[in-house]
Amino acid sequence: LESLANGKIVIASRRGGLSEIVEDGYNGYLFKSGDSQELAQKINLVASRNQAIKAMENRTKNSLAALAPENHHIELMKIYNKILLFDRQ
Repeated sequence: LESLANGKIVIASRRGGLSEIVEDGYNGYLFKSGDSQELAQKINLVASRNQAIKAMENRTKNSLAALAPENHHIELMKIYNKILLFDRQ
């Protein structure tokens, strides 16, 4: 989260919690856990510093907006409302 907040691209395994925050190709890259070739490929992409990578860096900070407490509360309320409506059917 700190890396994203500072405009840094994150490369994370598809396994674990970061895969819920990192959107592959949007604010970082995901790779299959244990696949060193795929990891190396993603590192090389980021190291290329091409226009797509620079644009991705600009999107990293925006990707944290969904994790703000206010937005988290809104999303939780949507889930609770769905559950309540489902329960009534």
